[in-house]
Order: sequence, then C-alpha cells, then structure tokens
Amino acid sequence: MGRDKAKDDVNIDCDQVHELAYVANLYGEKKDEVMSFLLSKCEIGKINSVTHKDVYERIEQHLGLKMPD
Repeated sequence: MGRDKAKDDVNIDCDQVHELAYVANLYGEKKDEVMSFLLSKCEIGKINSVTHKDVYERIEQHLGLKMPD
C-alpha cells in the first residue's frame, strides 16, 4: 500500500490512533518501530501540529527509513 499523497500537507492528529496506525503500516515490517516512534513523539508534543510529509521526513531522519512511495 502506498501513501495517500493527498494527506502530505494535512496535519497529523495524535488523538486519532487509526491515523498513526495508517502511517506506521506504510513501513511494513518496521511498523512496530514506527508506531513506537510516533507515540513517543505525540506524547511529548513533537508532531502534534506537523504535516504527514513532515512526519515521514522525521521518520527518515531519526529511524533511517525511506519515505514511502
């Protein structure tokens, strides 16, 4: 499953677990690692007001996982 590029400019909503799961699932076998990353960043307020694309870039920067197509 590829990412929904229409969401790239939409802010992530940390209160919507299904939205975090959608992002994590884009990373296949690494989805648990990504979900942990997302939850920890949401908890400390680091991704509460950033776009999906920004989140993908942060995942790439911090976890070394390429942005999904």
